[in-house]
Amino acid sequence: MLHLALLDPQSNFRCFDLPYRLSSWALDSADNGQLWYKEGQLIAWAILQTPFWALDFCIHPEFEEGMLPIILKWANQHTTALLDTQFGHPSWYAQVFSDQVERIHALEEAGYRNQVDVGEDSWSKVLMQRSNQPREINTHHHLGLPSDRSQE
Repeated sequence: MLHLALLDPQSNFRCFDLPYRLSSWALDSADNGQLWYKEGQLIAWAILQTPFWALDFCIHPEFEEGMLPIILKWANQHTTALLDTQFGHPSWYAQVFSDQVERIHALEEAGYRNQVDVGEDSWSKVLMQRSNQPREINTHHHLGLPSDRSQE
């Protein structure tokens, strides 16, 4: 599942915290997850993250267009079945990047609504990226330590 997400990390929101997400107690029930294969290759997966009110999913880049409606149909069926249980929620959230226009459109077609600009209760996230390149360390700063610790 992680390998699939790492095929296209720029398109997968949950790429770097995926090990944490995969350890969620939501997966204590196999019904909260689904894997899709084509010719023995994992092409998509989805998890209803009941503790987070979230639908996590990942799709192989070659199958994005055809798989997303299938995943959303599966999610709708299972969230509806959960509604009257202790794990049911009045709404579910899917996280996408703002430039994933086709994905946003498919989510809206499935009944999801963008929460970025809904007024007082708007949701937004800031995605911060840090380079792995070494940073230059400023060697001109010195810690001012008291020379006589008895003065402390």
